Formats: sequence, structure tokens, C-alpha cells
Amino acid sequence: MPRTLKARSRPTDTTLQRHVSFFDDDGDRSVDVAECARGLRALGMPIGVAEAAALAIVVPLSLQKRGSLLAMKVDIDQVQRGK
Repeated sequence: MPRTLKARSRPTDTTLQRHVSFFDDDGDRSVDVAECARGLRALGMPIGVAEAAALAIVVPLSLQKRGSLLAMKVDIDQVQRGK
């Protein structure tokens, strides 16, 4: 399935939520490190760089929102709080 924002975002989503929805492969309204890395690779980033960038993106947002590294996911519905 090709990546499209319309496939995963809702009409009521904010611009930031629509942006993050691009990386949500399974439609569970959360993005983990693997999904983020796959999305960055789909945008043309090399594998190693994509995985490092995915960690740099997901870990701080996960810590800020969930307060734990165990979750390692970014909730699309709560992403506004993380920024």
C-alpha cells in the first residue's frame, strides 16, 4: 500500500497530526521507532541515518508524553502536547 496522508489521518486532525499520521503504518494512531524509520526511508533517507533520526525523534517525544522509555511510541492524538 502506498503511503498517503489521507489513508491514515482524520478530517478533524491538526496539521501536525496529519504529518505524524504519514508514519503510522498500521493505523493504530501511534508511531514507534520502526514505523518512523520506515517512513524516513520512504522519504529517501539512507537506512542508518533514518534509524538514527527515528530514535532522535521518537525518544524525546515518548519521554515527554509518556514519561518512560518503555513505551517508545508517539501518540498521534496527543502529539500537540509533545511539541
